[in-house]
Amino acid sequence: MHILRNAIVVGAFACQWPLWPVRKIIRQNLDAVNYLKVTLLNLKKWNWGIAIERQPHLWVFDDWSDTYFHWTFDVLVKLQLLHAQTGCKQVALPGYLNNNSFVVQSLQLLGFQITVLEPRTYLFKQLIAHVNIPYFSPPVLIDLRQRILLTIKPPAQATRIFISRQYAGRRQLLNEITLFKQLQAKGFELVYLEKMKWQDQVALFQTAEMVVGMHGAGLSNLMYCTRLKLVIELLPASTTNQLYQLLAANLSLPYRAVAIDSQTDPHATNIAISDVAIVQVMNHINSI
Repeated sequence: MHILRNAIVVGAFACQWPLWPVRKIIRQNLDAVNYLKVTLLNLKKWNWGIAIERQPHLWVFDDWSDTYFHWTFDVLVKLQLLHAQTGCKQVALPGYLNNNSFVVQSLQLLGFQITVLEPRTYLFKQLIAHVNIPYFSPPVLIDLRQRILLTIKPPAQATRIFISRQYAGRRQLLNEITLFKQLQAKGFELVYLEKMKWQDQVALFQTAEMVVGMHGAGLSNLMYCTRLKLVIELLPASTTNQLYQLLAANLSLPYRAVAIDSQTDPHATNIAISDVAIVQVMNHINSI
């Protein structure tokens, strides 16, 4: 934790994406926390147009904070830790993040108050920042999950979920319907998470007993599973990203990976699932 006193946030950077132009300034002024979009400047150079925030504020954001995975496991986790350590619930939110519904909904549910940064300069009398934490610490994740689930009513029945990426910009499953026809016979429903409110996603996964999905941010919702019997990640064969396997392991969730052939960039390419891979998926499901 770092407590920065009389810290200036240049709102023109804090309201736009990407935020990388300020890194040089930060490294020159705050080497220990050079990934924060915050810098201590000579106030004599900034004696006009400054919005002064006298209450302590929390700051935990970086270039990736607008993505669902990083929002969940970087931002919310860090905010929770800072709140537990300081009692502060006021968040200085970069303006570009305010347009994401899951950002605002999750902050409000957790009881944080939001100061949305506009394109101007802000002087914070006290800015509390958290930089690096280990990914997927079980006690931290479980505590955050409990806080969130306290206020969200789950479905009455257990669900089986097949996550679609039809509305994702990349890594779509080209023959998704072929796999879904077989999953549907086993009681699965096809869900489009991009079309759902954040609270509805949390509620849906809370009672999920099986989840099948392509590698992607939708699997971040494993965080909220409390009755899961099986998760199957459709994993491009050429990827080395094992984040969701690690997440499942740290939350003691039964995890299986089914490799999907991909000889090109696994992050950008749309992929078809082979008949062999479909058989593997169904074999895992039938084994439960």
